[in-house]
Amino acid sequence: MEVMELREVTGAIAMGEGEGAKGGRRTLHHLYRPLFLLFASLLLCVQTSCAGPDPEAPRTHVYIPRGASLASVADTLEAHGVIEGAWQWRLYARLRGLAKSVRPGLYEFALNERWSVIVNALRTGRTDDFMFTVPEGLTVVEIAELAAERLRLARDSVRSAIRDSFLAAARDPALRAEFGIVVPPNVSEPLEGYLLPETYRVAYDMTPRDVVRLMLRQFTSVWDSSLRAKAEALGFTMHEAMTLASIVEAEARVRSEQRKIAGVYVNRLRRRMLLQADPTVIYSLGTRVRRVLYRHLRERNPYNTYMFRGLPPGPINNPGRDAILAALDPEPHGFYFFVARPDGRHMFSQTPGQHADSVRVARVLRDSAERAQAESLRVRALEAP
Repeated sequence: MEVMELREVTGAIAMGEGEGAKGGRRTLHHLYRPLFLLFASLLLCVQTSCAGPDPEAPRTHVYIPRGASLASVADTLEAHGVIEGAWQWRLYARLRGLAKSVRPGLYEFALNERWSVIVNALRTGRTDDFMFTVPEGLTVVEIAELAAERLRLARDSVRSAIRDSFLAAARDPALRAEFGIVVPPNVSEPLEGYLLPETYRVAYDMTPRDVVRLMLRQFTSVWDSSLRAKAEALGFTMHEAMTLASIVEAEARVRSEQRKIAGVYVNRLRRRMLLQADPTVIYSLGTRVRRVLYRHLRERNPYNTYMFRGLPPGPINNPGRDAILAALDPEPHGFYFFVARPDGRHMFSQTPGQHADSVRVARVLRDSAERAQAESLRVRALEAP
């Protein structure tokens, strides 16, 4: 049954005015009967919907594309079992003022959800957006793979397509130009270092390019005039500062040591010493390895800071806020060396001799930790049924 327009009703009444009172009453009876049935049906539907879904009712996702009409929204909701009676719901939604204020996105509703809940969600845009968390220290390629694994996007449903689209956007010079990011020509990944690790709200109708743009926008909001001034005071460009921050991110297992580690590298840069940062060697290999071997140190790659002085061509990961701030505010001290202990903390030294002693101690600690772990695994295996 279609809803009769008011102008059709009034026009029909006017046509019946010239007839007798009896004919007029007959005409009005025929006109008002459909309207009465219509609103009675609508009232019944509204009363039914007020009861709400069963607490254990299954839930479903409904995607509302941008620019969708109220009629298509109603049909979609009915097709997913969220409502019954698409045209009644459409009339109810129109009376609630939803006709021109439907917000696009991915929504989650219970089957036979209350109409008021649906209308309020569509009006306010309470979409079931995905919270995409990017940990500190991932590379651009790793973030692309994480996006392919975690994100639900309307236009790219295949994991490989999301990954490829993400990388294509991250390597697009137009996108770098849009955000004023200038990088040397010999970097491995142009946006390495500039995809700020955060938790992002990603809408269902976004594209991988939109996600990259969202992350760049967040980075530019963090890299403000105060950070720019700190970088200039240290003699760094933004790119150099982000490169140092990425090394600090990779080296520091404990956040409280980040400024101290940054101070070591600043000291070495000022003395024109080789940085000899193992994470830069790992990055040059193109794959993560558990230990850096001697043969890795001899590979002639511009990212290998055992072979080339100064900072590498660019960041080796995407550092978090703390590592960025640490690189721009390095702790002043006289240390030039450090070595990791098994617990993730470091021993810092001022001279090569002190550092050699620390390395020997670290090896003893590491061997002891490995033996203890092996013994624990052996005992656990014996105790297993």
